[in-house]
Amino acid sequence: MRTQLLWHEDIPPPESPELTNTIWSIAFKPDGSEVVIAIGDRVFIYNASTGAQIHNLRAHEPGKPVYAVAYSRDSKRFASGGADNVVIIWTSKAEGVVKYQHGTSIQYLSFNPVNYQLASLSCTDFGIWARDQDKVLKFTIPSKGLCCAWNPDGTVLAIGLINGSVVLRDSQGNPKSEIIRNAPVWCLEWNPAKSENEAQLLIGCWDETLSLWDNDGKQIGVEKNLGFDPCSISFYSNGEFFVLSGSDKKISMWTKEMICLGAIINQKDWVWTVRIRPKANCIGFGTNDGKIAVYQAGFSIVHGLCEERYAYRELMTNVIIQHLVTEQKVKIKCRDLVKKISVYKERLAVQVTDRIIIYAVQSEDEQDLRYKTYKKINQKIDCSMLVLVYNHVVICCDNRIQLYNFNGEVDREWNLEASIKYIKVIGGMPGKEGMVVGLKNGLVLKIFIDNPFPIILMKHIFPIKCVDLSLYKQKLSIVDEKSNLIVFDLKKQEIIFKDTNAKTVTYNSEMEDLLAYSGNGVVSIRTESFPPSIQNLLGCVVGFKGSKIYALHHITINSIDVPQSVAMYKYLEQQSCEMAYKIACLGVTEQDWMSLAVECIQNHNFSLARKAFMRNKDIRFLELVNKIEIDRRSPGYNDMIMMGEVSAYQGKFTEAAALFVKGGDVMKAVDMYRELKQWDKAESYIKKLDKDGQRKLLMERAKDSENSEWEVSARLFINLGDYKKALTIIGQHNDHNWMIELCRQLSKVDNSDAIQYCANYFRQVGNHSYAKEAYLKLGDLKALLNLHVELEKWEDAFRVVKQNPELKSILYIPYAEWLISKDKFEEAKEAYKEANSLGQGLKLMEKLTTNAISEKRFKDAASFFWKLALEHLSLIKDCMTPTPEDAEHFSQYENLKTQSEIYYAYSKIHKYSELPFLLPTPNYEESIFYGCRFLLNSLPGKSPAGINKLYVYYSLGRLATKLGAYQTARVAYEKLQGLKVPPEWQEEIELSALSVKSKPAQDKEDLFTICYRCMNTNPSLTPNDSCNYCKHPIIRSFLSFQPLPLVEFEPHSSIPYKKVMQLLSSEIPYNVPKSKKPKGNEWHESLNVEAYDQDSDDIFVQKVMEWVELQAGQDDYQPVILDETCLGAIPPQEVFVFDITSKCPTLPKRYFRLMIPELDVIMCKACGHFFIQDEYDLVFLELDSCPFCLFKDKTEDE
Repeated sequence: MRTQLLWHEDIPPPESPELTNTIWSIAFKPDGSEVVIAIGDRVFIYNASTGAQIHNLRAHEPGKPVYAVAYSRDSKRFASGGADNVVIIWTSKAEGVVKYQHGTSIQYLSFNPVNYQLASLSCTDFGIWARDQDKVLKFTIPSKGLCCAWNPDGTVLAIGLINGSVVLRDSQGNPKSEIIRNAPVWCLEWNPAKSENEAQLLIGCWDETLSLWDNDGKQIGVEKNLGFDPCSISFYSNGEFFVLSGSDKKISMWTKEMICLGAIINQKDWVWTVRIRPKANCIGFGTNDGKIAVYQAGFSIVHGLCEERYAYRELMTNVIIQHLVTEQKVKIKCRDLVKKISVYKERLAVQVTDRIIIYAVQSEDEQDLRYKTYKKINQKIDCSMLVLVYNHVVICCDNRIQLYNFNGEVDREWNLEASIKYIKVIGGMPGKEGMVVGLKNGLVLKIFIDNPFPIILMKHIFPIKCVDLSLYKQKLSIVDEKSNLIVFDLKKQEIIFKDTNAKTVTYNSEMEDLLAYSGNGVVSIRTESFPPSIQNLLGCVVGFKGSKIYALHHITINSIDVPQSVAMYKYLEQQSCEMAYKIACLGVTEQDWMSLAVECIQNHNFSLARKAFMRNKDIRFLELVNKIEIDRRSPGYNDMIMMGEVSAYQGKFTEAAALFVKGGDVMKAVDMYRELKQWDKAESYIKKLDKDGQRKLLMERAKDSENSEWEVSARLFINLGDYKKALTIIGQHNDHNWMIELCRQLSKVDNSDAIQYCANYFRQVGNHSYAKEAYLKLGDLKALLNLHVELEKWEDAFRVVKQNPELKSILYIPYAEWLISKDKFEEAKEAYKEANSLGQGLKLMEKLTTNAISEKRFKDAASFFWKLALEHLSLIKDCMTPTPEDAEHFSQYENLKTQSEIYYAYSKIHKYSELPFLLPTPNYEESIFYGCRFLLNSLPGKSPAGINKLYVYYSLGRLATKLGAYQTARVAYEKLQGLKVPPEWQEEIELSALSVKSKPAQDKEDLFTICYRCMNTNPSLTPNDSCNYCKHPIIRSFLSFQPLPLVEFEPHSSIPYKKVMQLLSSEIPYNVPKSKKPKGNEWHESLNVEAYDQDSDDIFVQKVMEWVELQAGQDDYQPVILDETCLGAIPPQEVFVFDITSKCPTLPKRYFRLMIPELDVIMCKACGHFFIQDEYDLVFLELDSCPFCLFKDKTEDE
């Protein structure tokens, strides 16, 4: 520790006998700019750096001394207190802002470091002032207060008392714990840095002891005996050290573990107060005899270096050993002041206060840092320098060097002419090590420890500051106090180099003529006689090994890699490959090794070239060196070709090509550029090749350029005549315009495959016009048609088929599939017909039907079933003499027609059951009621898919009850008992079933179904929806499903069709029975059943009655057969003829007569279903088609 006085002031004794010049308290402003000092009855403020007085404050009572001052952590205020019992709080501008009193004199003041509370301690109590409090909190204490301090968190206040106790209070003054000591506690201080999250309290007692305590009042470690009474303690801000003053009239430095590092300032009287200046290594204090002083304190650097091991002092009592290569560190705790350190190989010497400790590493591992105590020299030795050799410690004191063995004995001593300024161990065998010594008189000596006579190496005129010897001890370098560097050749005894602005110098430990010296922030590296290379450096160079420079900055050693490239190239310029190799071995870049190896090849030094390439682990170049050595022994060896290969391996291709050409091997240059894909450069040599070689090279370039320069590649293939390959490349890059231009230029005869590729390509990418053009050029109409189909160019496709009907099948099937995707099923069906693929058309319709049923679109399903029926009908070839296939189709027709009627009727019932609300229409409920009857009469034993009988019986029962058909309702509810009914319907159905049992067990008469052929009455539910007696089918209106007065008949087979139609259309008079016209849709309720008997003049009625009698008892239904007379007697307006021969020419026509002409009935020409005219007209206005088959009759305009 070094100290230097910054300023001081001696306060003379005051004139008042009540006052003394004793300095009781000082306090630094936290920013370190000012110091507040209590002097007599005043408070003085000084500039902390210069000692200039800033303020002289006289607020306290005259004649009453000021005992305490303190500064707040935020630098905004300070406080003073003294014998006048008053505490004054000042601003940083020395303006008093707060004043309060205690009952006795103020002994100590301390600001809280966190919330800036002020603790004021008097003889009998202490107070806590805070900015946010209206009054000062005061608490009594059991004895006179001497000192106080807050812990770093501001949560605990420690108060030292004259009775030897330390009271610990919280920030509100409440007791926490108490520490009992044996003497007055004159000083105490908290360590500002926590140790293991615990604050530590240092207590100084006037029983000449120091002790350490924690927050809870528990002692840490053992107390320290001082030999004097401590008066004041002050910690450094990092908490690692503190200074102590007292009755010994000294200020001493201590570690936080209470290890004394020695006295640093001596005075003539007691030092009552000492404080560390913030943000500066300065110590301020005041003494009993009135002296105020501020000293600058500095820690000297203590360290040692040997090869890769570096040791330095840490926190004054620890030694850190660092391995500079592995960067491992080890700490040795000496628990005493470390004065000197020296490292030699695996040994370490540490001098502490009263001994020298030798540490050694037992392992032979060069990187092992596990040091153990080896020897001790238990002597207190004062010295200026200390160095370690293997078995001795060398002590330097002024001009004397002493050699101590590890037992503490002096084996040898050298008394020199002048003071020793520098000493360095230069190695040697154990017991025979050498040292180089620089003296103040400029003399440089070499001393061997086994030789009592120093050897003079050089005499210089200035004191020596640093000195070193080269690896082989042939050159000496020194730095004098004028910062001059001198390099001296010991063999020639002459100065070979000089420089200025040097502070340190060191030779490389692995090469003779390589040294480094530093100064002014740079390091210079000099090799032999070459000019030095310079680079920036932080610190000073202290070691140089291989390519690493070790620079010391404060106590940190930095390892810096310094490539020796400059020196290597200097040697290469002198054609000195061996020296270049040696310097390169110290450390150069991979590129430098490459340059060295190439230079060695050029000089035919293949051995060094091989070694250089091995450094880079470059197998390719090693193989090249072997190849060159073999080639040199063979005839025809050419140095130019060899150097060309070396240049090519280095990537210097232009240089390599020039060497190949110069050596007479043009093809080698071409091959090189070909391998490199540098075709432009290769072309410059193509002209020197034959035509086959040129074509081969162009082909390779074209193939290689496909990905990188595709346009160039395509043009090359065009020039070479490979049009398909050119088109492939152009197509990969989607240049359609170039492709079609090239296609137009090609001949169909010679390049059909290339044109075909164009057509296929354009077809694949969807370019219709270009693909069409290519196919037309080829004349491939089939492919052209497929193109139109794929791209959905149907108009073009139809034009091709129109001109080439044989391609019809290619068009219509995909066209039908496209129509299906557009939901144009009718057109798709026709397309399948055109393609003669009726099976696919039928499958389409079946799939549509299945989908409609699964999606509960029952009306659509009915429509699809009807269309399927017509398809099967159209497949019948002869209905009169059918083949088995015709019979099957007719059976399918009948079955599908029935299913279409079933689903049509069910669509209305399903809608009635599912939808919560329906728009009311005339006789809507009656139509659902009749629809249910028709559906149940028509259903086969197993219900078709999607038909839910639960809906049918539910609707029938509900509507039958409402319309008075109680017998039918009973049947419906009985059927429902065998079905699974939804819970929400259960109650309604049960109540309705109970209710209907109270009604008559029969239906109303007007709800019975009358057969208009036999005039018999049928119940509501009849099998096959036909008369139970004559089997005549019940013909219904397919909107209201009410039975219609229609009777089917057939002309006699002997009457030709034309004659039949002529007779039916003739206007021959005939008698028509007159009956009362019914009102509205209730025409059947007023029907006169006996009308047939009364109208005996109606030949048709008589024929019907005769036919009924003939058919009585037969199971098969046969229509009434009429002769010409009967046919001519029927009024034309009462006849309906269902003619569907447009679908099947051989299908017999069906004839019906309306038995009640007053009823307006209409028949659909397409499906043969009947409707009441009024109902039909209403629906036709909405749909513009037949409600069942959706047939639209053509108007007269159409």
